[in-house]
Amino acid sequence: MYKRNNGSLLERTLHNGAVVGVDRADKEVVNGELYAVWLPYQGTVIKRLYLDSKKILLQSDNEEFRSRDVEVDITDLDEHFIQGRVKWVVQML
Repeated sequence: MYKRNNGSLLERTLHNGAVVGVDRADKEVVNGELYAVWLPYQGTVIKRLYLDSKKILLQSDNEEFRSRDVEVDITDLDEHFIQGRVKWVVQML
């Protein structure tokens, strides 16, 4: 379950308490799609990913948290960074 006590980083897409289905076999990055990723300082989080030749931008849908967007150098990634692609969401509207 994706849940944050003080609001969601992806609040415009995922509401607090949403249940998210992640396909752990689908780790190939498609620009603009949602993925579960492992951040050492936060654990597993849901982010929208954008890929270029040298980095991946991890972006929050909620504009209030855009200052916390993270760029990750592709050469620094380990095999556990991308946990899988979000395939479905169950939530209250």
